[in-house]
Amino acid sequence: MIGRQYLALLVVLFAGTAVPAARSAPPGVVRCWGSNSHGQCAPPNGLGLVTQVSAGNQHTLALKANGQVVAWGNNAFGQCTVPGSLSGVVAVEAGDTHSVVLRTDGSVLSWGDNSYGQCNDPQLDSAVQVCAQSQRTVALLANGTVRCWGRNDLGSCNVPSSLASVVQLSINGWENYALKSDGTVVSWPQGWATGVGGPHVAAISVGGGHFLIKDVQGRLQCFWPAPPQYGQCNIPNLLPVVQVDAGSGFTVALEIGGSIRAWGTNFFGERDVPPDIANVVFISAGDSHAAVIMADPCPGDLFDDQQVNGADLGVLLSQWGPASTNTVSDLNGDGLVNGADLGLLLTNWGPCPN
Repeated sequence: MIGRQYLALLVVLFAGTAVPAARSAPPGVVRCWGSNSHGQCAPPNGLGLVTQVSAGNQHTLALKANGQVVAWGNNAFGQCTVPGSLSGVVAVEAGDTHSVVLRTDGSVLSWGDNSYGQCNDPQLDSAVQVCAQSQRTVALLANGTVRCWGRNDLGSCNVPSSLASVVQLSINGWENYALKSDGTVVSWPQGWATGVGGPHVAAISVGGGHFLIKDVQGRLQCFWPAPPQYGQCNIPNLLPVVQVDAGSGFTVALEIGGSIRAWGTNFFGERDVPPDIANVVFISAGDSHAAVIMADPCPGDLFDDQQVNGADLGVLLSQWGPASTNTVSDLNGDGLVNGADLGLLLTNWGPCPN
């Protein structure tokens, strides 16, 4: 929910500024826990393999391995009504009551609640990250600058004129946070996190009342404008963290090796990670629920027909070389279809395990 992102984990160079590429995971299976008041924790039957998931306020978005976007949960504002002509999606973002996607051409498309113009997307051709929250949308452009549209009664969309060299964004209900290429943070409109960080910072994530930074060694630090009420800054002993995402009053961390830890508020079971969740490759924390992607139990089953055979091999060989976000044959998610992916496919040749 809270402008997650994790996107700074992959970096591309553009115009001399390091900017994040949309992070996706090897295709896997979605699992959710926490509040299910509107079905936001009930992925639809037959969802299949996904490469990205985003937990919003009361709805969830997923980007399937075939490029299709699927939404479930509260649809009171049409936030789960995915446009039928949607294509070329590389990232999804679930806000409070609207949904946003980033496309391969650097454009942004939003739908759902538009009460403050948060779905009046400007014509962009170089967006590399998008965040949605509290009736506003914020985009990071490839040149390291930021655009914001939607609700602005608190000045949240008054982007500082001097802001540049941004590599990642994270937002909550009123404040925007920008991680710069030197590892420092700028926040607005209140600015209480400005100056936090340094060269050691690799990623940021902000929740309802707490703010986390992840350093290059996978360690976390937590900050807050006022003492947090629910232990969301009581960071447990962790293995090196691959990804962290702050929800409204809780935090979810993905440790090296694929295990999940959660702490903070637990009114809806937000920190009660189901014991059978393992081998996780991607996480997203929403208002009161969390969603993760578990590694594909049968890598190489590109047709999702519970077997790996010559048909799958043919697809993999036809996609050999550089991969896009939705290239189904990129089994390990490294941006290439090569011998490593071929090895995974051959290892799983035959019927998939039950």
